[in-house]
Amino acid sequence: MELGLVLLFAIGIFILGVVYGWNLREKYANHLLQKLAKHIVEEQVSSDDLIQIIVEKHNNTLFIYKKEDGQFMVQGTSYKELNDALENRFPGKRFACSEEHLQILKAL
Repeated sequence: MELGLVLLFAIGIFILGVVYGWNLREKYANHLLQKLAKHIVEEQVSSDDLIQIIVEKHNNTLFIYKKEDGQFMVQGTSYKELNDALENRFPGKRFACSEEHLQILKAL
């Protein structure tokens, strides 16, 4: 009887170890995928291609400035107009702004 309990206990411990190990492997694989995705995004958006911007709204016109030096970039009355002007003036560049400035753009 004791041998049966010990065997049952050993099988139970083995099953718990397999389940725990499987979950640990899943977490590690997820961690590696997130790390890889972050690395890919960082490569795609290099610092040379990214321009930080500030958005200001005066009446119905939006003005976009470079964050680093306040230099005027473009102006427009719609998101499409701003986007087209930025693409024409700065081909191949990407733009980033704070959440506050993004809300101004979304309010169009």
